[in-house]
Amino acid sequence: MKFTIFTPLVIKTNDPIDVVRTKLNENIEERRLFNSLRSNKIYQGEISDTEFKISRIISYKNSFLPIIYGNLSETEEGTEIIMKLMPHWFVVIFFLVCFLCYL
Repeated sequence: MKFTIFTPLVIKTNDPIDVVRTKLNENIEERRLFNSLRSNKIYQGEISDTEFKISRIISYKNSFLPIIYGNLSETEEGTEIIMKLMPHWFVVIFFLVCFLCYL
């Protein structure tokens, strides 16, 4: 059995992959340098045919906000979405430095 630090979250739906991709596109806007609160979208990021990388749109700076990496795969029943929530690389390094200083 393979051990991973971050366990993926698996969501199965009966919708075809095109419907799932459309729903994602309705809630994701392109990543910008400065966030606009006037947007009616929930997430910002990139989405391709079978993969996406998104994060929540917030009005303040939060380095601990996770980045969501996901894969879409078509199954016999519909679509399977596999997501991993990962912290920003800076947060991981910060925790490692704090942990090493504590030892």
